[in-house]
Amino acid sequence: MLDTQCKRLANDLKQADHNPNPNPNPNPNPNPNPNPNLKQAKRKELESTHEQERLAGTTAELEMRNEAAQRQVKELVKEKEQGMVATDVLKLELKRLRELLSAKADEVTLTLTLP
Repeated sequence: MLDTQCKRLANDLKQADHNPNPNPNPNPNPNPNPNPNLKQAKRKELESTHEQERLAGTTAELEMRNEAAQRQVKELVKEKEQGMVATDVLKLELKRLRELLSAKADEVTLTLTLP
């Protein structure tokens, strides 16, 4: 009996040498994943990816709003500067007209005081 068992095992060994097993994993478990938390980790990775995409969208939106606000501030500053220049021009014109009026008033005063 031991002889037949040895012959049978030797025969099986020879066949195994000629016909190698394509699946070297002797584990009969059909799940090749030894980590039971892989599904949870993949779900967290997917959630992180979605969160990252959402934040990227929010960031892009905020950048656009910031650029629009910067353009608006530049326009307001330009308008203010133009207003200040116009005010200064008007002040200079007023000063010139006052001086001219004063000179004419002096002329009139001189002509009235002379006999």
